[in-house]
Amino acid sequence: MISQRKVRAAGSGFPACAPEQTEGKKVDVLSDIFSLGSALYEMATGQKAFQGTSKMSAHSAILHQEPKPVSGITPAIPADLEKLINRCLPKDPERRWQAMADLKVALQELKEDWDSERLEASVAKQKHFGPVRSGRRERSQRHQLL
Repeated sequence: MISQRKVRAAGSGFPACAPEQTEGKKVDVLSDIFSLGSALYEMATGQKAFQGTSKMSAHSAILHQEPKPVSGITPAIPADLEKLINRCLPKDPERRWQAMADLKVALQELKEDWDSERLEASVAKQKHFGPVRSGRRERSQRHQLL
C-alpha cells in the first residue's frame, strides 16, 4: 500500500496545481479543472503549460505567466480543443469551466465532431476515388477458386 507521505511527496511540485493551491488558498473543483487543463495542455503539446527549473520557479510561472498558445506548439490542433484547454487555465477560477460535468460534455461533443468529420472525410474520399477494393492477393485467391 502507498503511504500518504509518498502520495504527498509525489504530488508536490507538480506544475499542474492551480494558482490558488500554489498560494495555499482553498481548493475546490475549479482547482481540479485547472489541473486537468494543465494535463490536457501537456498531452496536446508534449510540453508543460507552466515550466520552471525548480518547484519554486514552476509555481512562479503558474502565478505570473500565461502558457504559450497550444497552436503555436502543435499547429494541427483543432481550434475548438485549444479553446477548451484555454478555458481550463485562467488564473481567476471564476473564468474557468464552472463544473467538471460541463467540461466532460464539451469533450464528448468535441470527440463526436471529430469522429463525424473523419467519417465525412472517409465518405468523400470514397466518392472521389470509388469504393475500397480488395487487395491483389485476395483477388488472385478468388481467381484460383473459379
